[in-house]
Amino acid sequence: PHSHPPPGEATEGAQSSPGESRGNAPREQSKMFKFLKDVVAGSGSGLKDFPYTIGEPHASAWGSWTHHRGASKDDGSPVSIFSLSGSNPQDRHMVAGRNGVKRLRTVRHPNILSFLHSTEAEVPDGPAIKHTIYIVTEPVTPLSEKIKELNLGGTQRDEYFAWGLHQISKAVSFLNNDCKLVHGNVCLASVVVTQTLDWKLHAFDVLSEFDANNEIASSPMLQFEWLVGAQYKPLELTKSDWASIRKSPPWAIDSWGLGCLIHELFSGGKLSRTEDLRNIASIPKSLLPDYQKLLSSTPSRRMNPSKLIDNSEFFQNKLVETIQFMEVLNLKDSVEKDSFFRKLPNIAEQLPREIVLKKLLPVLASALEFGSAAAPALTVLLKMGSWLPADQFSTKVLPTIVKLFASNDRAIRVSLLQHIDQFGESLASQTVDEQVCALFLYGRMFVSECSHLTG
Repeated sequence: PHSHPPPGEATEGAQSSPGESRGNAPREQSKMFKFLKDVVAGSGSGLKDFPYTIGEPHASAWGSWTHHRGASKDDGSPVSIFSLSGSNPQDRHMVAGRNGVKRLRTVRHPNILSFLHSTEAEVPDGPAIKHTIYIVTEPVTPLSEKIKELNLGGTQRDEYFAWGLHQISKAVSFLNNDCKLVHGNVCLASVVVTQTLDWKLHAFDVLSEFDANNEIASSPMLQFEWLVGAQYKPLELTKSDWASIRKSPPWAIDSWGLGCLIHELFSGGKLSRTEDLRNIASIPKSLLPDYQKLLSSTPSRRMNPSKLIDNSEFFQNKLVETIQFMEVLNLKDSVEKDSFFRKLPNIAEQLPREIVLKKLLPVLASALEFGSAAAPALTVLLKMGSWLPADQFSTKVLPTIVKLFASNDRAIRVSLLQHIDQFGESLASQTVDEQVCALFLYGRMFVSECSHLTG
């Protein structure tokens, strides 16, 4: 069976029969286009009502999409806007794009790109009209771009890659094992990075249900697999062996994709041909056994993504362990927290500075603010904060410090006073008069009242 539609042929949409009058065709096409627009965007949406400003594009994006920087018209908050255009609303890329919109909107997971809004509109392009799909998401950067920007090397690079692969493996495992879905094109281009340097999976145009109950079917399970570059396809997908694919585990194709992603990460460039996957010179030795299991020539023997992060010693490093501990801080007892925060200043010195400031610092500030971190964490917060420029210290650290003056934990209030030389000059006199003093007195009164009530 042909997995690629003939050039120019629509992959979806009603076609008129030879005996049907030509006058009905434009009307039917118009109805179909309106229906598809409504499916993607909701009736009445369009660029005139689009509540976002479209900015400059990034240098790269997955497939035929363009990845723009953007902002909310309401409050100026940053977003990412992905656009896909075609001269015909029934263009097969557009049909696949609508699948991507539908899937991204309905599949939610912490390691999958967060959907905010979508619409489809007719956009003038000179004398012609282009049909364009827009997806608005949380603000992200293409992974390839972020890697160049961070410019990490040695152990720090490997630790950050381990954390990122940990997150993408969880996303892929969720799709394959929990949802019985196949992403179909896990690779460097399908990963983006948030403002807190977390990795997220996107590019859902190829996403499909894993149709294991139809082993004798010869039709494609992945309707839009023609979008996948030949260099990323395992042999069974290259051969369009759908019977074999349906007999394989639901993770077989995406495990292969994880192997491709690992190769692209450590080789420092996009995969150009499948044969390059045999070049293992750049793969860390501690990751190599699992890399080879992901890329097994036998689909049934490929490693389940859920096992990848459990099996490999590559994922056992200071950065991964530190982030994981902080993400479940509220589940730890006081002894564990105390030990962790006393060691954290030295650990933070060894970790990539930008990751400490963009990932760990916000988590730590939140933990202190909401009470899951104790007094020793304040010392770490101030140490990390000292690495920020003055203006960022004022926006990212000071608000937390001001709120902590109302803490019911006497040890935290004492620690604030002991370290006041590290932040006191950054406090505006009005803030001291109107907030700090009042909050500090409130905290003392609260503790005093509690002591009185409990005898």
